[in-house]
Amino acid sequence: LVVLYFWRENIKGVKESSDNNVKIIIFVMFVAIILFAYSILTIYHKGFSWPKFNLNFSKDALGWTAVLGLKPIGLFGIFMAFGQSILALSGVETLGQVYREIEDPKIKNLKKTVVVIFIFSLFFTGILTFFSAVIVPYEKIVNLYSDNLLSGMVMEMIGPYWLKISVKTLVVLSAVFMLIGAVNTAFVGSNGILNRVAEDGILHESFRSLHRKYGTTYKIISSVAILQIVIIILSRGDVFLLGEAYAFGVLWSLTFNVLSLIVLRFKKYDQSREWKFPVNIKVGKYYVPLGLILVFLILLSTALINLLTKKIATVSGIIFSIFLYMIFSYSERKNEKKLNLIEEDKGFEEKINLTGKNDIEELAKQFNKDYKILVPVRNPNNLMHLKSVLEYADDSKSDIIVLYIKVQGGLESRGEPLIMEDDKEVIKQVILLAEKYGKTITPVVLYSNDPFYTITYFAAATGANEIVMGVSGSMGADVQLEKIATFWGVIKKNESKSKTVVKVIWEQRTLTFNLN
Repeated sequence: LVVLYFWRENIKGVKESSDNNVKIIIFVMFVAIILFAYSILTIYHKGFSWPKFNLNFSKDALGWTAVLGLKPIGLFGIFMAFGQSILALSGVETLGQVYREIEDPKIKNLKKTVVVIFIFSLFFTGILTFFSAVIVPYEKIVNLYSDNLLSGMVMEMIGPYWLKISVKTLVVLSAVFMLIGAVNTAFVGSNGILNRVAEDGILHESFRSLHRKYGTTYKIISSVAILQIVIIILSRGDVFLLGEAYAFGVLWSLTFNVLSLIVLRFKKYDQSREWKFPVNIKVGKYYVPLGLILVFLILLSTALINLLTKKIATVSGIIFSIFLYMIFSYSERKNEKKLNLIEEDKGFEEKINLTGKNDIEELAKQFNKDYKILVPVRNPNNLMHLKSVLEYADDSKSDIIVLYIKVQGGLESRGEPLIMEDDKEVIKQVILLAEKYGKTITPVVLYSNDPFYTITYFAAATGANEIVMGVSGSMGADVQLEKIATFWGVIKKNESKSKTVVKVIWEQRTLTFNLN
């Protein structure tokens, strides 16, 4: 039921599904604060005792290391412990797959997100686990509470029994909700990765088909949902087995992500970057990323140790990886047999939904936010005005309508209109710019023999508060404003109640005119 619920939410879009995750995190933080305060109170009244330093590991915990004669001490033991705790940072690997949806400035917001994850993990996993170790007697940790340490800690705290049961219930609920949130995280991460795989031509192009209403890659999301259900059935819902398998995926995902960054540093050494991981030494034309290399070695060491300590997760993870590799290889070979209509230098083709409307008034009804900004575009190399709008506009309160007018005249406008390659290039650059700033826009394509009349008419129909245009190289900003003002007087006359401002933006200059 949880998988089906988040399948539907992800079909609607990342924002809708992420809103549910935010509610889960707020609840878990609330429970963590209660546990923290309750633990401090218990330690104050009862005192604490340090756990015994006794390294006893079960055969399941040691895995193949016992066969190889490796002992969990020293640096090797530290890496083993680090590998066991890596799940506390689960979800970090998903950030790389949702960069398109992150609001500008992306680097700054990514840093904030990572810091929040670190603080939350340190507080909820690290400190509370430490409190459990000093509050719960060692014998009970080993014999009674090894599988549910936080619940055991609650039962060893001071206070009446009903209070302990109430707090324990909150702990159990928070654990359930975190697992539910993990299902959604898996949807978001898998959808992002498989979309990139499809864009690179490895997965069949049909997987990138968009949902007619929500514009999401519903085939990929549905495939992930089916796969999740199959895995749940095969594992019989064994949380420990799923957790080990997830740790396998997280570690190797992070390891290969860091490795790919190191490779890109050398392959694209001349590419400008907004931010670089610290500690870089310039050697000739290259910046050697010593910091990234160190992180990679730590992750690789931890991942290799995890291979040895988690038997079932390692075997199942390798089998699953081979299975996916076979599917991707077969799909890539099948795609190579087809004619590639996209030239290599143009990159991937942006998928868009085309929904036809018979008249402008019907189309205008879908824009119902309090503030509306109309941004006409024509030249993919002249989008400075759109960039300006994306920098200051709040898309949660404003409809950002990007209007592309395909000029046609005479008999040419009859019949079924077609979107040509030049038109696709404009729309592609518009979408990529919106993704860079993490803002939601609505591209609209209209067909007309008079662009200025259509811009004005559409602005009046939608009740646009702003019309933001780029300067035309053939006529100049003054003439553009004059044409809009003339048509506005004809169309709106004196019936306008809201103020509408038209702006022409170019080279850090703005010409503004109030149409009312």
